[in-house]
Amino acid sequence: MPFFRKNIEFKVVKPAEKPKEETEESSKQETKPTEVKKEPLDVAELETLKAQWCKSLMELVALGCPNAMKIQQDRVDRYFYVLSRLGEKALEAGVSSRAFRCLRDDFNVYDVKQTFQFTPQGVIVNTEFQKVDPEKVGLDAAKIMQLVDRIIKGNVP
Repeated sequence: MPFFRKNIEFKVVKPAEKPKEETEESSKQETKPTEVKKEPLDVAELETLKAQWCKSLMELVALGCPNAMKIQQDRVDRYFYVLSRLGEKALEAGVSSRAFRCLRDDFNVYDVKQTFQFTPQGVIVNTEFQKVDPEKVGLDAAKIMQLVDRIIKGNVP
C-alpha cells in the first residue's frame, strides 16, 4: 500500500428531469455512496517532495532548530526531524545517552539512540538506528504528509 496518495477532484452533475414514476422507483432503491479512489503520487512528484523536505531540514539544521538534526548514517549525512524525545539519562560517570523518534529525509520513521562518552580527547558519539513501522507508533501517511507540508511551508512547531 503506497503511503502517498493525491486527491482526485470530480464534478457533480444534476441528472436530467425524470418522469414522476421513475423518481418513485429510484427512491425505493437504496443508493450507496461511492468511494473516491485515490491515486498514489507518481515518482516525479514524490522525488520533488523529497527534495523539498530535505532542503527544509537542511535549513532548519542551519538555523539551529532543536527538532532538526544532521546525523551520519552508514557514512552518509542524513537529516532527521524529531517527532518525539524518548528520554535522556546518564549511564555512568562520563557517559550519557538520549533517544528520539525521528522522521528521516526519505520519510522513514526511525528510533535513534545516541550514546556520548566524554574523554579528555573529546566526545565519542555512538549512534544506533532502528527502523520503525509508522502504523505501530500511531502515524499514518496522512499525518506524516501534514507534518511534511507544514514544515515545507515554514510553520515549524
